[in-house]
Amino acid sequence: MIRKVLQLLMAVATTWTIHAQEKKILHFSLDNDTYFSTDHYYSNGLHLAHYGPIWGRGPASHLLPAFKGIELSGLTLSHRIFTPIHKQSLTPVEGDRPFAANLLLALHRLSRSDDGRWLLSAAFSLGLSGRAALGDQVQNGVHNLLPTSGPVEGWETIQYSSFLLQYDLAMEFGLIETGFLELRPQLGLGAGNLRTDVRTGLYLRVGKLSHWRDYFFVSKVQWQCYLFGSYGWDYVFYDGNLQTIPGMKDNDYRIDPSMINRSQPMLNYGLAVEIQRLQLAFSIVHVAPEFIKAREHQWGRIALSYDF
Repeated sequence: MIRKVLQLLMAVATTWTIHAQEKKILHFSLDNDTYFSTDHYYSNGLHLAHYGPIWGRGPASHLLPAFKGIELSGLTLSHRIFTPIHKQSLTPVEGDRPFAANLLLALHRLSRSDDGRWLLSAAFSLGLSGRAALGDQVQNGVHNLLPTSGPVEGWETIQYSSFLLQYDLAMEFGLIETGFLELRPQLGLGAGNLRTDVRTGLYLRVGKLSHWRDYFFVSKVQWQCYLFGSYGWDYVFYDGNLQTIPGMKDNDYRIDPSMINRSQPMLNYGLAVEIQRLQLAFSIVHVAPEFIKAREHQWGRIALSYDF
């Protein structure tokens, strides 16, 4: 009996053990809706990430699950800004989106199964929301540098600051894998006071391809160029950028939960080019209205990754 218990404990420990990884990646991406001559809703997002062996030690092995195969861990710093259409109003407009900002530090863990067909992504994030997330300072700081943009006065309507705690899991399966076509079903979930949801999707790549799992786990890729796209469906139980969040003041404007569209489709498509250690991608993201009276929204994303 004791032997069986020890064997079970060893199996669980192996599942959560940090596996050797040598690859290191620097990643930068910028989201902005200026590409479509708008400046509202999800208006700007900045993401900086470093993947390497150093992040696979300590907390990552205890907080984030992984397959027994190869893994890669990383740390990401991200900042996101959300604004209403009526940004200059010092009184929130009923039916418009509230101002919101997030500043997050996330620990990521990517792993693939021994047979290479499954990819698991796990992330644990801590951060700040509201005034402490510096949305006012970032957006108006950029606007002050641009001759065509003025200050956004409506940030004065935000009075709260709150801590964020978020946990996310996502899984992909290589359904079709060839040198020119890949198709991968996706499933994910999030839990926390930033967003609690369940996500499903289908990801497609067409072009000159290296194997999809090689990007994360193989040191060198000669070159690849491809079109990519994904269609996803997100069921939202809670959205901290729209709904009431702990620490909020009585006069902070929020969307009533009954007005939020819980079922939210999303479309993403773009072009990526990778030569040796450098990858550049540009994509466009379309989202359906997030709440009653909201508009559809879209933004562009530029991403740059370097493997060193």
